[in-house]
Amino acid sequence: KHNFKDELTTEELKSLIDQAIDMGIKTIYFTGGEALLREDLFELIDYAARDNIITTFNTNGILISEPIAQRIINSKLRSLTFSIDSPKEEIHDALRGKGVFRKAMQAIAWINEYKKNTGRPDLVMCSVIMRQNMNDLDGLVELAEKNGFCYLALQPVVDNSGLWQQPQEW
Repeated sequence: KHNFKDELTTEELKSLIDQAIDMGIKTIYFTGGEALLREDLFELIDYAARDNIITTFNTNGILISEPIAQRIINSKLRSLTFSIDSPKEEIHDALRGKGVFRKAMQAIAWINEYKKNTGRPDLVMCSVIMRQNMNDLDGLVELAEKNGFCYLALQPVVDNSGLWQQPQEW
């Protein structure tokens, strides 16, 4: 369990969702960090999923146990993005942490098994491309196809580490 001092409450987020939908937003994307750290994530997903609103979130997969996979399938989530940076376990784990690749692959397997009855959520793979994995693109495509991903998003790495040092005028 986490507790961030400046994190919005469930009711505050529901109000933002209402405002976004009133403005014509068609997709609500829960991201972070790791969206599954929010205990109210599924409540927010189900709240947002109305009037043909697409709900989606991003995960590295490590918090998806079999019961969480079932909750995902039983929620109103339309799309689920997994962060997978290499089809090679050793490279992915070097970038994301030891054991992350296997946990993600297990989570994907559970989601694919349980979604056979519902057809959702659509699976998306997002890969941050950098020197360590730039030669793995063919393998990423093969991994995405093998695991039923509807598309693969490639995101080049961007060093924005100095942004927090910029003067803030807001």
